[in-house]
Formats: sequence, C-alpha cells, structure tokens
Amino acid sequence: MYAIIISGGKQYKVSEGDTLDVPTLPIEIGEQVTIDKVLMIGNDKDVVIGKPIVEEAIVTATIKSHGRGKKIIVYKHKKNYKRKQGHRQGYTRLHVDKIRFGSEAEYEIEDVSGIDLTKKVNAINIEGVISTDDVISTGDIPETDLEIIEDVSDIDLTKKEDSHGT
Repeated sequence: MYAIIISGGKQYKVSEGDTLDVPTLPIEIGEQVTIDKVLMIGNDKDVVIGKPIVEEAIVTATIKSHGRGKKIIVYKHKKNYKRKQGHRQGYTRLHVDKIRFGSEAEYEIEDVSGIDLTKKVNAINIEGVISTDDVISTGDIPETDLEIIEDVSDIDLTKKEDSHGT
C-alpha cells in the first residue's frame, strides 16, 4: 500500500517502512507523528483520490532525526559587486510505520459536548427582512439589536439608499 502525503507544502509518495526527509517539524526525536493530509492512497488493485484530501486515510510515522541538508552556494555578481552566499535547509527524517484507511483509521475527536449544534443561525427570509419565524436566539446577538417586523407587505424593497443616506 502506498500514499501521497503533504508535509511542508511538498508532496511525497510513501509506503510502509519508507524513510523520507521532510522540512523541519517541531517534534522530538522518537515521537510519533500522524499525517492526515493524504492526497491519494492505493494498492495494486485500487486507488482512492481525495477531493482534495482523502478523509479516511492516516499515515503514522516516527521521527528518526533532525538535520541540515547539503550546502547550496549562491553566487551573485554585477559590475563591481560580487557576493558568495550559502544556505543549508533543515529537515526531519521520518520512518513511515503505518498507512491506515477506512475503518482502520483512528481519529481523535475533540470534546464538543459544550456546543449546541442544533441551534439555527439568525435567518433572513426572501424579502431580506428578519421575521419572527426565522429567528432563534443563539446568545451571540442580543435580542434588543434585532429589528423584528411582523408585516413585511408595507416595505418597499426596490428603493436603495446610498452610503450618505439620501
């Protein structure tokens, strides 16, 4: 099984047991890292392509080492101007332990018990006016700030006001 993952803005094709160098990750050596940005996962028979990522796929890897890459020399020159400058890019070496997909993948779900997801957001009906049927107070907007109009038949919606109120 193989997967294409994103780490540090770059894409890598990985299989179980592979070792790869990715841009520096702020994680200690020996710890495990879970990469959930999987673009594609496949085996000999099937391929699953994400839109843009595969939701049920997770790649687990272990941090083996941190280091710096080979020095790159940049030589800049113009008339009466010469500069030689070097750069070494930092990297983290990973060892891919597992590639999990579907029911094998384990997700950590954060605690959402304090959030009521059944409440509706303050709604505006087709005419653009808030009516009492559409409003359910979520506590974010005080009810004193809402202008509630029972009868919308008297409102002229064709007249537009400019920014100066004329």
